[in-house]
Amino acid sequence: MKAEFADQWNIVCIAVDGTEKADDIIERCIRDEATYDDGEDVLMCVQFPGRPQELYTQAAVIRSLASPLSGKEGQHNE
Repeated sequence: MKAEFADQWNIVCIAVDGTEKADDIIERCIRDEATYDDGEDVLMCVQFPGRPQELYTQAAVIRSLASPLSGKEGQHNE
């Protein structure tokens, strides 16, 4: 996991390799201020492998890691 810059939103973006747990990604986004407040939600700027930089809610980060395409089943700490 590494911090990059997202020109589109002028914020930090966390690039992940897909082995991380959702809770770790969310924690890193908060710590590194890779967040964007759209007026309704605080979104996290994340780049998953093979995908562009995007804004995600916490729930979407968790779902993205649990998707069949990732080969994982929800790596998030309850």
